[in-house]
Amino acid sequence: MKQLLFVILCFLPVAAMAGGDEGVFDRGNGGDVVICGTGPGQTHEVLDMHEFPRWGFLPVEFSGNGGREVLGEVLHRIGLQYPYVEKALQHELEVFWKEVAFVPASSIPEVNDEGGYQLKEGCILKQLAVQWSENSSQGRRYLIAADYWGRLDSRNQAALLIHEMMYRLLVRSQVGLPASSSELRVYVAFFFSQELLTVSQPIELPPAFRKIR
Repeated sequence: MKQLLFVILCFLPVAAMAGGDEGVFDRGNGGDVVICGTGPGQTHEVLDMHEFPRWGFLPVEFSGNGGREVLGEVLHRIGLQYPYVEKALQHELEVFWKEVAFVPASSIPEVNDEGGYQLKEGCILKQLAVQWSENSSQGRRYLIAADYWGRLDSRNQAALLIHEMMYRLLVRSQVGLPASSSELRVYVAFFFSQELLTVSQPIELPPAFRKIR
């Protein structure tokens, strides 16, 4: 499994940073929602989870009914392998709820930080969230499209929050931000997989995460 994750990360496409003209805009910090189909059967999931089968991971069945409950289960599982990461994520989440605003999707700027990705046929990608290095013009660091957020199930809501908090840790580490969110999405998917707790020894995380020990 360790070798598999290494191979996955080595072959991820490298893309240039993208973003708008805002001086306080963190590059590479958007969250995306994948919308598939139309009508009553339409589905919404974050890109990290949409790509889950691509990496060959096995999904975990969570018992929680709400996004925060599933998030708590994910953090507990992370803590069993990476207690220092769980502690840091818990801290960022405490701050997150004070710095987030749920706004219309039309208020969310495009980030174009995805790098390489694959969508199933009949699916489209939309910007779901952005993270700012300083408070946005709406007075919050995080903006999430409320209409898309409300269509995500608990697993996908938790995945978006883990994605944003992991990126926040990268910003704080000052090690250097990735050229795209490709690598970050693999680790988010890994944290939601059975493989997180079945590997013989913990997968080595990127230098930015090791720095927060």
